[in-house]
Amino acid sequence: MSSSVHADAFYREVIASGELFAVEHEEDGPLEWHLAGGTHARPFWSSRSRAVRMLDGPLRRRGLVIVPHTWHEFCSTIAPGMRSAGQLVGLNWHGSRARGYNLGPETVMQTVESLRAVG
Repeated sequence: MSSSVHADAFYREVIASGELFAVEHEEDGPLEWHLAGGTHARPFWSSRSRAVRMLDGPLRRRGLVIVPHTWHEFCSTIAPGMRSAGQLVGLNWHGSRARGYNLGPETVMQTVESLRAVG
């Protein structure tokens, strides 16, 4: 499936469940990936099973855990910190290289809220 299909699923599933899932270091907290051009991203998945697939595959490393977050927590705490740090949100990274769309936190929040409004 394409990254756009995974991004669409991200929005639909987050709206339906009110949750999203991060993969974090058990001891050190959030993971950050260095992308081309000096940007950084933190990946989030719209279901625990999507995150598990990544931990069982390309993100398999000792000491990583799946951490659930509510949509409210993401908007009120996580996204502002990411915005300040200049980080992008990785949407449902997938595949053998764990890749997908990376968008600004504001864009992700606006998209979820606008899709929720048209419901």
